[in-house]
Amino acid sequence: MGRNQIEAYDNSRSWILPDHVRANIPLRGSVGMLGAHNAARGLLVEICRHTGAVPLGLHYHEVARRRGWLTVVTALAGSDGSFLLVTTRSFSDWRRTGDDGWRICINGQDLSSEDRNQTPSVPMQAAIVDRWLNP
Repeated sequence: MGRNQIEAYDNSRSWILPDHVRANIPLRGSVGMLGAHNAARGLLVEICRHTGAVPLGLHYHEVARRRGWLTVVTALAGSDGSFLLVTTRSFSDWRRTGDDGWRICINGQDLSSEDRNQTPSVPMQAAIVDRWLNP
């Protein structure tokens, strides 16, 4: 596993969202909860930590596809009256090795130069957002 990829620690730690955040998953993790939910919460928390934004909303969506899974996480944050919308998409193909991937979109703009075969760690995803917002 590469240095910047999702690892067991990302799925086991618990990032906590403030009570004002609107989300379709619990704002806090607990024993037995999905690690993917922790990683989704972590994306919003880490984006805000890196950019200084305030967390506003989080949407987690998983779809079973014919040949694999598609996971979409949409994080909404804001600062100084502006909004930041970050969407990540992770996908897998059960039949073909090497067809897994990860993509990120910031404020509606696909960052194709950031496409990866493996999902980056949560802090690395937030660092990518920060790098694109503050070149």
